Amino acid sequence: MMSPLKLKVQYTQYVRRFRWKIQRNESFCEDAWVMLRTVQSNEAPVAYRVKAAHAPFDPSSVLDYVVRSFEGRLWWPAVWDGRLINRSEFERSAAGASTHAVATIDPTGGYESPSYHEIEEPSLVIKERGDSTRDFRVASAQRGALDVLECDGRIFVEAGDPVFYAVIVDGGIDLVIGPSAWRRLTGLQVLPGPDRTDAKSSALAGRVFGIEDVESNIRSLCDLGNGVRRRDEVDVVLPLERSDAAVRLRADAVVEEIYRSALHGLSVQKRAELLPSMFRADGLRLEAGAIDTFAVLVDAAAILEPGDARWFSEEIPGAKELLAVHPNALLDLSPEDDEALAKLSI
Repeated sequence: MMSPLKLKVQYTQYVRRFRWKIQRNESFCEDAWVMLRTVQSNEAPVAYRVKAAHAPFDPSSVLDYVVRSFEGRLWWPAVWDGRLINRSEFERSAAGASTHAVATIDPTGGYESPSYHEIEEPSLVIKERGDSTRDFRVASAQRGALDVLECDGRIFVEAGDPVFYAVIVDGGIDLVIGPSAWRRLTGLQVLPGPDRTDAKSSALAGRVFGIEDVESNIRSLCDLGNGVRRRDEVDVVLPLERSDAAVRLRADAVVEEIYRSALHGLSVQKRAELLPSMFRADGLRLEAGAIDTFAVLVDAAAILEPGDARWFSEEIPGAKELLAVHPNALLDLSPEDDEALAKLSI
């Protein structure tokens, strides 16, 4: 069943107010309507039960939660400041410009407190309006709402398979269960799991493991002098097909770092020349749906010129390792892909 949900969406627009000579980019809020799906517990059975050794923002607490399966995808409970969120709180927060509610529906939706103007004086009247992100932000929220549902009165978000993050802490490592969807590792934390900074660094360093693989990797982690200090417990209730979520997550992390390093170190021309699978001819990033993770890794692994490669001191070795050890997890290789790997001697 689908029902409408009112959400305050934040967007920016160039405006010229009374007595201003030029337009300025300002932030506004506007009510938008998205559709929230409600399902019964028998439609979305429990796939995993997790007992977190500590809840987000509260290292002394324990958070028990379930991950559900629905339509072939895995759905994680919304967790704000260490507590599970029910529908009534979600509705109130969404209508009240809550940054948590916006981030739950649309992780790209911006997380700053709204700074829009409540027009009360004639001197603040807008005389001219220019480019706006309103339509984009509303459409993004409407798409994001398709990845949110209510079940048993709680709010759940589609966020990929569960993986263990090995987080380096004083005194050893914490093995923390969290979602594997890279898009959910940005912005405000609204799901269970490690701190987003810790999750990203663990993914980039390859310290992310599938539930089935964590035991075989604990020894190697401990051999580095990192004893396990704290560990989440997970019970597999609904056996699912083994996934390569941890490998794909690391690949996403490496690709994101490649993007950041390219922006910092390469000219517009060099970006398009060396990383055509990520950048357009004008040096701007391709749309997210047009970026092929495998192709970006191949492009990065092929960067040989020392002057260019120095900007990717960690990313190039990471890309080569992923392509050498886990190519089938990244893509069902086509003949063209096999040829690309052969040229790299991988």
